[in-house]
Amino acid sequence: MVKSLITKLNGNTTNNKLLHIGGLKFKIRNTVGDGANFKINLITGSLVDVYASAPIDINGTKTQNLKSQSVVVIKPEYSSDYTEIEVVGRYSISDFAYDDNKGLNADDVIDLSIDKYMNKLSDSWSRWLCGTPTINLQEVKINYITKKISCKNISGDIANADMKSLFIDDAKGLYGDITNMANIIGKCSTGERNDENIYGSINKLTNITTLYSNKSVLTGDLAKLNKLEYISVNNSCDFTYSDKSLGSEVVLAGRLYLKSGTDVDNLLLHAATKDVQSDTVFRRRIDIYTKDGSNRTSASDSAVATLKSKGMTIILNRVAL
Repeated sequence: MVKSLITKLNGNTTNNKLLHIGGLKFKIRNTVGDGANFKINLITGSLVDVYASAPIDINGTKTQNLKSQSVVVIKPEYSSDYTEIEVVGRYSISDFAYDDNKGLNADDVIDLSIDKYMNKLSDSWSRWLCGTPTINLQEVKINYITKKISCKNISGDIANADMKSLFIDDAKGLYGDITNMANIIGKCSTGERNDENIYGSINKLTNITTLYSNKSVLTGDLAKLNKLEYISVNNSCDFTYSDKSLGSEVVLAGRLYLKSGTDVDNLLLHAATKDVQSDTVFRRRIDIYTKDGSNRTSASDSAVATLKSKGMTIILNRVAL
C-alpha cells in the first residue's frame, strides 16, 4: 500500500494575479468610444464578486472591487490599454451581452482563464460568445455558458460543443446529430442559411421553447415537447404528433411539416385545450403542411372552431381553415 502525507499550510496570499476558485478572468478595453460597455448576465438569484487590476466603471462605480453583484456592466474608458477583470462565480453566468447595443469590438475582450482556444469571449456582431474564426468545436468545452455560433469558419461536430443554447447562423463547417443534445434550453436554431449537414430527432430536446431550421433533416414527435411555443422549419423536416393529450403548454405557432392528416388532428385537438399566445401577431398563426398531402379529418372540427374563436389563424396546406 502506498502511503501519502498531506500537509496544510495556513496563511493568505496578497497576489491578486492568482485566479480565485470559481473565477473567470479576462482583460477588457474600449476602442469604440463613449458609452461602449460589456454586460455579464447572471442566473436569477445569483451574486458574484468582481475584481479589477485598475479602477474601472463597474455598475456605475469606478472601483477595483465590488462584491455581491446580481449583474455586471463594465464601461471602460476609451483607451488601447487593457484592464484585467475577474468575476468570482463563473458558474452563475448565464450569458455575455452588450447593454443598449453599444458593444465593444471582438478584440476588446480577451479571455485569460476559460480555455486557451477561446481567446475571444465576445463578438461585436453577434453579441454572444463566439469562437475565433478558425475554431473547431472539438476544442471547445465550456458547458456553463450560453453560446451563439455566428462565425462562418467555425467547423466541427456540434455534439462536441456541449451547448445549452444552439443558435447557428451561417456556420458552413458545422455538422452532426442533435438527437442527444438534451441540454439545449430555450431557442434551438440549426441555421438560418446553411444547415443541411445537421440532422436528428428532436424528441430529447424537451426544454426548448423555439425551433428554427432551414435545411436540416429533423424528425421526431412534437407531442413530446411540452415547452415548445414557436416553430419555423422547411420541408426537409418530417414530424409526427402521436398523442392529442400531450404537447405544448400553449397553442403552438409558426410553420411546420407533419407526416399526415392524423398528426394534424392530434395537434389541433391538443392545442384547442390551451391558451393562445398573446405577445405578437405571429404567435397567433400556425401554417401546417402534411408530407403526404393528406387533409385533417372531421375529428378536429370542434378544435378548429375553438382555436379560431380564441383568435388563432390556421392554415393547412396553404388553405385557411
